[in-house]
Amino acid sequence: MTTTNEKDTPDHLLEQHDGLKLSTSKPVKQTPLPLPQITTLFVLLFANAAISTAPYPFLPFMVTDLGVSIEEAGSAVGLIAGGRFAGNMLCSWLWGVAADRWGRRPCILISVTSQCICTLVFAYSTAQSVALSAAARTLGGALNGAVPIAKTYVSEITDSTNQGKAMTLITASWGAGLVIGPALGGFLCKPAEKYPSLDYPILRAYPYALPMVSVAGICAIATVLGWMFLKETLDRSKMEDAVAKADAEKFERTTENKKEPTSPLFQAWIPPLLRDPTRFTVVLLYTVLSVQAIGFDEMYNVWLATPLEAGGMGYTTDEIGTTLVIYGLTAIFATSPVYQALDKRLGMLVLFRWMSVVAAVCYLSLPLLPRVAGYFGYGPRSSLTWTALVMTGMVSRVANGITFVTQAVFSNNSVGQFQRGAMNGLSMTFAATVRSFTPLFFGWTYGVTLTAGKSWPLDSSLVFTLVAAFMLHAGHISVGLPPSIEKQHS
Repeated sequence: MTTTNEKDTPDHLLEQHDGLKLSTSKPVKQTPLPLPQITTLFVLLFANAAISTAPYPFLPFMVTDLGVSIEEAGSAVGLIAGGRFAGNMLCSWLWGVAADRWGRRPCILISVTSQCICTLVFAYSTAQSVALSAAARTLGGALNGAVPIAKTYVSEITDSTNQGKAMTLITASWGAGLVIGPALGGFLCKPAEKYPSLDYPILRAYPYALPMVSVAGICAIATVLGWMFLKETLDRSKMEDAVAKADAEKFERTTENKKEPTSPLFQAWIPPLLRDPTRFTVVLLYTVLSVQAIGFDEMYNVWLATPLEAGGMGYTTDEIGTTLVIYGLTAIFATSPVYQALDKRLGMLVLFRWMSVVAAVCYLSLPLLPRVAGYFGYGPRSSLTWTALVMTGMVSRVANGITFVTQAVFSNNSVGQFQRGAMNGLSMTFAATVRSFTPLFFGWTYGVTLTAGKSWPLDSSLVFTLVAAFMLHAGHISVGLPPSIEKQHS
């Protein structure tokens, strides 16, 4: 029997048995969520994710309309799509450090306002040049500091009883934006050709602008909500004490000919996680999760669009868009209740490992479902096969979302308040680095499997096997985290 402080955990008396948490008394009442702030962050992260992914469906068509040859279209698309990740890679950590030094609220508001402007510039550039489009996306990525700071902000407006619930909501909004963004990009591009009621000269002159203007509008709503409801959470009185302590330590060490102070503010600039095993593991965990997430999101859509004779599903853009909308709604409405129900029984560490297994099984199952359906006499485009694919994909979205939720809590719990911004920013930097080349790796692998004409498991299902392997590796990495990672750092 293990007794823990009521302040530290929602179950003040817990029994540990084979990794399960069994409550032996009435749980502590959960603190209500600060809904105005959570709603603001929900809209902000949804808009941010949608801005990242909305151009994906129309980029190949856009660059050719700008005069790029078919042979060079792939490079042009990669330049534009990769620009945002390159900007993230260069500046995410700096945003985190700035938030630790000057506050969460001003950094979030500056970042989200910049996202609106850069997205509108990109909407204009879609009818101008590849160079301007790439520059707008890169600048938008560099000014995108809201994501790591938002994760930090959540940990400071919640406590141990409701932090997980809040994190599931904002993580679900990010996941929904990632899948609904491409749906908006596909449905709203070239609106003058698709929808007679939208046949206006400006939409013909800028056929790819409407999706980006739409997500910029959502971002503008987030900006207004931020100005209205976000309050500063960085405790400046404690920060001033920390600065005074750091100055005193620096003076003392200088007089003793010692060069490095060890204050929290100094460690924010020289990341201690590079030397601390737990924090390094948390960053590595987020990096591996990012690889599998971007690999699946990219290749699943490509696989759905690949013709049947080439090993895909042969879905139309409207069918793919419908599927993505279903996944987005699932991420919003299912992730939080499932997380809360399982976290009470398993604890975050065990839950993370189980969800990594569930997601991996779903990834492996998806390319096999059409074969299994065919064995029973159902075609790959039958309603039963489609339903099975959608249901399996929904489970994978929830499981994947829960792994990101728990990792975000681990990240905030691994450091104190004055290092949370830097910690989340550095995690985003590592993730952006791998996201820069992950689509190229999985795209190249998928192309090789299609041209080689091999049978299972070296056919188009190989990319799903690789994604599953990365997810299982994330579960294995989590074994190195101590149980204390489930509680907030003092």
